[in-house]
Amino acid sequence: QNNNTKTLLFSNFTMKNVQVTVKAPTNIAVIKYWGKRDEKQIIPLNDSISTTLNINDLYTKTTVQFTDGQDDILVLNGKQEPINSRVKNLLTFLRGHVENQNFAKRAVKIDSYNSFPTAAGLASSASGYAALAVALCEIWKLQLDKSIVARMGSGSASRSVYGGWVRWFAGTDSDSSLAKQRFTEDHWKDIQILVCVVSDAKKETSSTGGMQDSVRTSSKLDHRWRAVVPDRMKRIEEAIRNKDFATFASITMQDSDDFHNICETDTTPKITYMNEVSKAITQVAHAYNKAVGKVQLGYTFDAGPNAVLYCEKANLPEVLALLKHYFPSSKEDDSFFNKKLSIASELNPEIVKGCGSVAHQNGIKRVIHTTVGPGPEVTVKNLDE
Repeated sequence: QNNNTKTLLFSNFTMKNVQVTVKAPTNIAVIKYWGKRDEKQIIPLNDSISTTLNINDLYTKTTVQFTDGQDDILVLNGKQEPINSRVKNLLTFLRGHVENQNFAKRAVKIDSYNSFPTAAGLASSASGYAALAVALCEIWKLQLDKSIVARMGSGSASRSVYGGWVRWFAGTDSDSSLAKQRFTEDHWKDIQILVCVVSDAKKETSSTGGMQDSVRTSSKLDHRWRAVVPDRMKRIEEAIRNKDFATFASITMQDSDDFHNICETDTTPKITYMNEVSKAITQVAHAYNKAVGKVQLGYTFDAGPNAVLYCEKANLPEVLALLKHYFPSSKEDDSFFNKKLSIASELNPEIVKGCGSVAHQNGIKRVIHTTVGPGPEVTVKNLDE
């Protein structure tokens, strides 16, 4: 009788006030995910590891609520969009887990806002699907592994359901392909992260399409996931555990270079995600490390031209001065950087000599300073109980 009463309550209740809002962070992989062994279930060829970026600097905020209509609705950055196949898959999968089918059949409205450009190589799909996975699990009261749920929307989203340093285990099927936190956001507080926005235009080749082309045509990719990544994962985890910056940054740069090399030289048709400014940033980073005699600056690039730089707190003022010197902006500091930061007033002449002539005026549009941060947070939860 209790179950019938419950069903009746769910079917009679308009549930208009039922809503959940989740703010989720994005993440940047330092060992890249590129290529799937199972397209439909989004199971990757190799393990990957990422840093979750601070939710106060870059995030997606998603509100899910029930509606009285027949159809699910998706609003992205204030504009209603058609619901894509991945969101549909995610909704279908979760509805199958809801015990009460009257409850499961209710249409939902998903209202999502990104604090940064969608599809510009800033991993907006990671924060977007992580926020959606957490919000839907909350509203339908489901106790599922949220990294598996998020993965059904976007592979990299599996890593955004946790804070700190997160490893996505490739696994062999849907149940074993999941993410786990390896180190908390407090483990290595000295790490500073700079997201250099080189372009906020939508990229020409999507990650999904690019991956498919690489899997189909690249022998280097096959070698990478079978022979290179397993050892690299072991070494980078050890470097993070030991807070060994030089090793961490060297492996990060190497993995980024390898990934872009596969895209540009060994994939048909070839894919170019990095542009002239991106490549100039890598040159300046290597010249700077050479000039100071050790690795103090690391970079990584996802499937896009924007650079993500890593350094330690003590070197941040110098690195900021380096960016201002080689990529001079016509913007004032307070609009070029996302927050007030301490910048070295002058650069060591040896560094300037080593890095060569001034590179690109206005090549970097904006620099977002951030740190390793926590996982998603539920900011509103009205379940009308």
